[in-house]
Amino acid sequence: VNNFEPLLETAAWVGARLANVLVYDADPARRLDNLCLLGELAARYSIGLSIEFYPASRLRTIAEATALIDQVGRSDIGLTLDLLHWMRAGERTDKRQKGVRIAQICDGPATMEPELREWEASHERLLPGDGAFDIADFIASLPENCPLTLEVPRHKSLHAGTSALERAEQAYRAMRKTLGGPLVGNFDRIAEPQAHD
Repeated sequence: VNNFEPLLETAAWVGARLANVLVYDADPARRLDNLCLLGELAARYSIGLSIEFYPASRLRTIAEATALIDQVGRSDIGLTLDLLHWMRAGERTDKRQKGVRIAQICDGPATMEPELREWEASHERLLPGDGAFDIADFIASLPENCPLTLEVPRHKSLHAGTSALERAEQAYRAMRKTLGGPLVGNFDRIAEPQAHD
């Protein structure tokens, strides 16, 4: 756990208030102990933890992630809700999700073969608006004022030579169009490239 301290120190230096955590430890007792220790370590830097359920991890469902969070019992640990995992794991619900600290937005086809889902999650997601996900329904399930982030790895675009700035602009514009308005932050300066004589 102490190996994460330099990362938390740097995160605090840049103003981060949450650290996203994926859990792959197969030992239930050890992962509980380590999450308790990590929560204590992160708190020294005024950083909370947000635990992400992911079908390929040891926390495959929202219920499993929430159960671990409840076991730790810290008010500064909550849940990360990723739209892709929400769809692929069949976690859609009409109820508003509790304890969500941050949500991750992307898009994708309505279905994906099970053997390709891990590849999809880490290598090739679609920009908001380019797939079949009901993003508005997902956002409606979140607590009010829940921070939204984009998670859209697009290796095909990367290998095609699209620059990091171009990919960021494409993602920003897609998210802005999906939400129907400007986003919070200092993104407008890169969102609309200007022509120069």
